[in-house]
Amino acid sequence: MESPKKASTDRLEAFSDGIFAVAQTLLILDVRIPDSTTVALASQLSKLLPHIYAFVLSFLIVMFYWTAHHVVFNVIVRSDRRLLWVNALHLLFVVFLPFSTGVLAEFPDAPLAVDIYGTNIILCSLSLIALWLYAARERLLSDELSAADVRTVGWRLAVNPIVCAAALCVAFISTMAAILLYLVTPVWYILTGPDVAAGDAGTWRLPAPFRRRTRARSPK
Repeated sequence: MESPKKASTDRLEAFSDGIFAVAQTLLILDVRIPDSTTVALASQLSKLLPHIYAFVLSFLIVMFYWTAHHVVFNVIVRSDRRLLWVNALHLLFVVFLPFSTGVLAEFPDAPLAVDIYGTNIILCSLSLIALWLYAARERLLSDELSAADVRTVGWRLAVNPIVCAAALCVAFISTMAAILLYLVTPVWYILTGPDVAAGDAGTWRLPAPFRRRTRARSPK
């Protein structure tokens, strides 16, 4: 029987997957069918464009966080009570995204709305970094990960809050530029992210720019 202090992560991951699914589903609720009036349908639909753009943006961002969560939990192989609560903090900020998305959709040209959205993303990132650092400190990670691998993942997770913090300032100059900056990390992650075989921490690989160094360190 497993020790209660170092339990399996199966239930934690299943619960988290459900929360991510709910968060993504809630995003579409802000895209409502136009009212039936005498106004032309095309005109009504054009008013929905900010909501559609915000929905697509947030869908990609939630997918980014779900993928990152999936990646780290392929190498976090043990859990304890505190890890559950740190994970819950991350999910709290993820579930808040439908609200900040709605604010952004209603006021896409308002710097404050763009910054509320960006702050939400930063909190999602910082809580995920806290999750990773806690797991590393408490030795909840797979024994196959080296200290260099742990640092590499930490630095990669730190990219998004840095980019988003810059976007908070840019929003007062150009809200569109700030919104585009929020997409930088998800797109970069899609192009360079780690290759993960679900459920098998042993097959986890660092992103392409780091793989040569990893292979050179491996025994022949």
